[in-house]
Parts: sequence; structure tokens; C-alpha cells
Amino acid sequence: MRYLLIVALTFLNNISFCQSTFQNIGFNEALNQSQKTGKLVLMQLESSDCEMCNYVGDKAFEDATLSKKVNEIFITIYISTKSSDRNLINGLLNLTNQSFGTIFIDGNKNIIHRIEKTTSQISEYNKEIDEVLYKSSEVIRLNTYEDIYLKSKLNSDLELWILARDKLNIDIDSLLNIYVNTMPKDSINSTKVLEFLARMAPLKESVPDKLLRNNAQFNTVWYSIALNLRISINNKIVAKSMKKAIEEKNEQFAISIANFRRNTYDNNIQSGKNAFYFQILGYYQAVKNIDKFMLYSNQYYDEMYKNMSVDSVSKIDSIRRLAEMKNTELKEVNINGVTKKVRAFTFKPISQTYTNLYNNAAWFVYKNTHSKSYLEKALMWAHRANEHFKSFEAMDTEARILYKLGNKTDAILLMGNAIKLKNERIKSSMKFSSLDNVLNEMKQNKEVID
Repeated sequence: MRYLLIVALTFLNNISFCQSTFQNIGFNEALNQSQKTGKLVLMQLESSDCEMCNYVGDKAFEDATLSKKVNEIFITIYISTKSSDRNLINGLLNLTNQSFGTIFIDGNKNIIHRIEKTTSQISEYNKEIDEVLYKSSEVIRLNTYEDIYLKSKLNSDLELWILARDKLNIDIDSLLNIYVNTMPKDSINSTKVLEFLARMAPLKESVPDKLLRNNAQFNTVWYSIALNLRISINNKIVAKSMKKAIEEKNEQFAISIANFRRNTYDNNIQSGKNAFYFQILGYYQAVKNIDKFMLYSNQYYDEMYKNMSVDSVSKIDSIRRLAEMKNTELKEVNINGVTKKVRAFTFKPISQTYTNLYNNAAWFVYKNTHSKSYLEKALMWAHRANEHFKSFEAMDTEARILYKLGNKTDAILLMGNAIKLKNERIKSSMKFSSLDNVLNEMKQNKEVID
């Protein structure tokens, strides 16, 4: 169990809608509709490691009024971890298959708002929708900032326009270029201007970025900014820079970004190395370069397995679980009319993180190649995923790879176990027909198609 002694309808960082709420269209079609209609895209991301979180929000959207409201205002799409669009979205928005929740974007792929909680309370969803509509209306005000600057041509007015766009997560890099190119030379070296540029997280290797980092005062300005904000700035730089690399399929730029991410970890060599691999593997997944993905994956996952065996991870989780339990106070709860004292806490084993990493890599290979050697490597990763933590997603992946490699008997057996485990873990009236359909196709000796 991922969640021990907890019975709740609210899980942070996720929201899941009833499938009937969503349109049966892909990501690119949703963006096209957004550009034509002006509506925002409501994009729901499925989690690969929290089954209950994916369904807990369904109760609210059983309300016909709320469901109708959402569909009238937004273009709604659901993105599962195994959707054909998932790798593209992960790359564009710097997400992973562990990322989940609800993201509102415009037709230009700008994030307008993100809901980071789920609840069965309809009123809570209405509040979030109101926030989205407020932010959307703020976009209209940008025209005013633009008009003011175009009339005055003052950099102070340009700063206000940039800040307003940045607040709404709308691209500012073209304006930052104008900002530094029109800034008087005697002002460009001021700490005020340098700090403004740093806080705006300029695109990696852009003119503003080079101007900032080549300045002798950069370190002084940078380390005057609070640590949590510096981390946020670096995350933003990496996200939008990698998005550009993916859109342009610029491998050298992607490698440069991955190295930048590595260097943000200073003296923590292993964490920096892991961060590098995470970024570059995400790039190769997004551009579907299976050969380069395998080249880097073999190094990354083999070293991971060597450094963090199943037993060592299990021991770490046991120690963490005991420590968390000891630090949690006993509380009285009513269970079926009986008052009991329990320690209620949320615990996510590290083993799940390794399961997800291995499973995501194996799934990407399964989807993008028929190479026997690559599939055999992916099968090993999927098996390791299930060694760390029994997951029906990983069992599903392993079963499909077995089937693709011709081991149909073991594939059918494992897929049956995956369905059993899923139905045990998700106590829901919903029928998980996708896995059932795959199992039926296997039994009928058909090609398994998602």
C-alpha cells in the first residue's frame, strides 16, 4: 500500500475527471481548437504511481452541472501515462510520467494555471475554475502594458510588460532580447538590471543569458537571491530551454541544457549525474530517437541497478517508514462506529521511484522498436521495476514485451496477474477494459495495439 492508514478524498498534486468529461481528441488537435476558438485547453495528466489519486476526483464530476460547465468553457483532454502524446507533452512542459494533475494551457502551449489538489467537493473545483478565468482575463490586460510601452519606448515600461507576461507564464524571451538591446550601456551593468534579468530566467544561450553570465557581478547578484527562488529560476530555464531543443530537434542544445542541469547540483556529483541523464533521456524520448535513448539508458539504468539494488532500497524504505511512524502522533478516528487510535501518515516508498523509472524506459522501448536486442533490454528493466515494487502498470509493460518477443504463454499469465492486481488496488465501479482488451488480444494471438 502506498498510503497507510489514510481514508481521504483529497490528494495534493492531482485531480482526475470522469472519462466522459473529456473529448476524444489528441493534444495537437486540442491546440488547434484552442487557437481557433480562443478557449483554454484543460489537460488532465494521469499518474503512473498513484492509482487512487487518478480516480478520487471522479465524484465531483458525477455532477452534471459541473461537467457541463467545464466542457462549455474549456477544451478538455485526458492524457494517460501511455498515451501516444505523453512523451511529447512531457518534453514540451518538462514533465515525466510521474507528473500528474490538471494543467490549463493556451493554443501556444503556454501554461496559464495548474491545479495541485483534488477533492470530491464541487465548490473547490468551481473556485479553481474561477482562478483560471481570472488569469485568462489578465491576458487581456497585457494589451494595455504593450500599448504603454510602444508609445513610451521606456525600459521601465517594458519591464512592467515583461513582468505581467511572466506572471501568466507567457513567453518573455523575445521581449528580454529587446530589453537588453535597448538598454543604455551605463545601465546594463547595474545590479538592479542584472537581478531583473536573473529573475526572468532567460533562455539558455540567448543574448540576455550570455550577457548576464559573462558579467563580472553575476555571482554576487545570483547568490543575493534566496535559494528557493534560485532553484525555481533554474527549473524554469531548463524547462523552457529543453522545450526549444525538442521543438527544433537540436541535440547539441539539449546536451548543453542537460549539462547545465548537472552543474546546478554543485558538488553533489551523483545527483548532478542523475539530473543530466534525466534531462537527456527525456529529450531522446520526446524526439523518439530510440538508438540514442538506448545508448544513454544502458549507462544510466545499469549503473542505477549496481548502486541501488532491490535489497538496499527496501532497507532504506523500512528505516524511513519506521521513522515516519515514530514521528506521527496517535489520533482517534471512528472506523465503522468504533473509535480507535491510529497513526495516520502518507508514505511513498523510494522503491516506487525506481519502479517508475524502469517502467517508463521499458514502455518507451516497447512502443518504438521491434529490435530484439532493445526489447530484451527493456524486458530486463520491466522485470526490475516489478522487483522493486509490484505495479500493475509495470506488469502490463513486462507482459506486452514478452508477447512482442514471442513468449505468449508467460505474457498471458502476467497480464492476467496485472488485471487482478489493478482490480485489488482500485476499489472502483469502473471497468478497466484496456488491460482486459489486451489480454483478449493476446489469447486470440492478435497483434497488441494501444
